[in-house]
Amino acid sequence: MESDQRSNFLVWSHFLRRTGIHFVGKCSGGLWSALRCLGEMNHMPHLGSDIHHPDLGANSTEMLNTTPANTIAICAMRHMETWREATGATRIISVVNAHLMPPTPPAIEPAHHLRLAISDARAEPGQPHPARPQIEELIQFVRDWPQDAPLLIHCFSGLNRSPAAAYIALAVLNPYISEVLIAYRLRAASDTAAPNRTMVGLADLQLGRDGNLSAAMELIGPGQPAAEGRPFVLSTTFNNP
Repeated sequence: MESDQRSNFLVWSHFLRRTGIHFVGKCSGGLWSALRCLGEMNHMPHLGSDIHHPDLGANSTEMLNTTPANTIAICAMRHMETWREATGATRIISVVNAHLMPPTPPAIEPAHHLRLAISDARAEPGQPHPARPQIEELIQFVRDWPQDAPLLIHCFSGLNRSPAAAYIALAVLNPYISEVLIAYRLRAASDTAAPNRTMVGLADLQLGRDGNLSAAMELIGPGQPAAEGRPFVLSTTFNNP
């Protein structure tokens, strides 16, 4: 093992042991396999789930059979129905401009489809941000999710608003987990995710996270430039360090 590989191994091994992260599926086989998996960003690694491959073609049945109920799937709008079928998601969060809002799929109960019309509009001086009510709806919808089947979140491109909603969802479901661990889980799962900072900032206030959700975003950086985010999945479960 070359010196730079050994250095990276020591850093990541300390991180994994400190956070209690466990890898299964294609990432099983010991710590070194887990570290190699973390480096395979182009193959959509993910933490704490058991989906083996991002390709939905021949493997969609395998995904449906192996996607844990406590999974959040994130994708662009054009992949919504494919990923809903592949993961078995029974709840959907759509975060797009109002004129792009998709209809509720026939297989989803209307009450289980949260439609958040969030644009890039800014707050007027001295006025609440126009997206604040939608963030409140998002938080409540996630709290009401029984995690009995996967949750699918999409925006138009899968780059900004849906990763932000997923990041917020992990914070809602894990109130005692460090924002840094949540942010690094997001980055380990997706190298293209660039969560919408306004949404994250509003959730910071709503959840009483004292700006730490936003600060953790600075640590993981903006992600790799892309026209569309690669679909990815997140487990909602964190193991105690």
